[in-house]
Amino acid sequence: MDEFNTPLGLDKDKDSSRFNWPVAATFFALTVFMIGMVTSWIYLIPPKDIPVSSNSGTESNTNQSGEKAKISLAPLRQTTQKPVRTYTQSNPAKPGRLDELIPDGRLEEPRITYINPPSSGPDKLISTPIPSLIEKSSFGLLPKISSSGNRPMDAYARPASTTGSIRIAIIIGGLGLSQSGSKSAIELLPADVTLAFAPYGNSLKRWMKKARRDGHELLMQVPMEPIGFPQINPGKNTLVSSSTPEQNIQNLHWSMGRMSNYVGMMNYLGAKMNMDAEALRPPLSEIAMRGLLYVDDGSTFASKAGDVAKEISLPFIQGSIVIDDGRSGAIIDKNLAALEKLARRKGKAVGIASAFPLSVRKIVSWIKQAKKRGIDIVPITALVR
Repeated sequence: MDEFNTPLGLDKDKDSSRFNWPVAATFFALTVFMIGMVTSWIYLIPPKDIPVSSNSGTESNTNQSGEKAKISLAPLRQTTQKPVRTYTQSNPAKPGRLDELIPDGRLEEPRITYINPPSSGPDKLISTPIPSLIEKSSFGLLPKISSSGNRPMDAYARPASTTGSIRIAIIIGGLGLSQSGSKSAIELLPADVTLAFAPYGNSLKRWMKKARRDGHELLMQVPMEPIGFPQINPGKNTLVSSSTPEQNIQNLHWSMGRMSNYVGMMNYLGAKMNMDAEALRPPLSEIAMRGLLYVDDGSTFASKAGDVAKEISLPFIQGSIVIDDGRSGAIIDKNLAALEKLARRKGKAVGIASAFPLSVRKIVSWIKQAKKRGIDIVPITALVR
């Protein structure tokens, strides 16, 4: 039956292959709706370990697994300031001790304030002097205790990286006398080795900066009268037992002003001076008054430095063994073994050596092996405090 012969009121047969647009539109809308619901579920439902907000607007203190959420109670910023503390030197006989004045003017127990050594990293220490810890003089910048009681020996200290029961401090002296030797010692020796600079060295401030940036604690050596002086003469500005206290302190200031950022002083020669307690007392008192420690290199058997230091409350330590008293590898090895044996017996020891190439190489090699045997190499302040 064709189109012209179909009775009125009857629809013609529809083509089954024709596309049904209304059905397609409905299916598309449902698909989009389902995708939207799935996406919302993925992004809006929080992970199990993140606390979610309750309807009351407060944070939940448990997660979905039932564990307590860890909430830090530390303030975002410390806003309180410590009260101003003032100190006085009430006992000239003990210049290493400071007395604190409490607000009504009475004296508290003698004390020293300790500060954490400032550091920009584990192996990088500040290489410029702290303004509150220096005093200008005709000899250069001299160390001093700040008005708040901070001492150079604390401010310029290297934090001890270990707290083991067997500790050894190694001090290498004579830095600055040889440019190549100084460079080699600073670059090869581990940062926990303390470096002592001779006042007669060249470019001391430049070497000081390099050593501090490599993490070393520093000492300033002061020339003292040896046996046989003046035929045996350390050099100009030597402290001499027959000089006046004023002259010796002036010569001490000359050595102090040669560089900055050191934690203390150590004798440069000085066997005769070290045996004279009366001659030692004025310069050692000056060292104590300026907030430094003092190291006796241990080369003088009858040294009185320890006795004087105790009298005036000067932070003090004496060298245990001169590592390179003989300029041969065999002797250095023998002395390093003796140093380790002493440290195992007493818990600590101090080895002194000079910045000779052989000494430096031997010590670097020994330190690597000693650490494997449980020996802690520490800066000198770790044994003095």
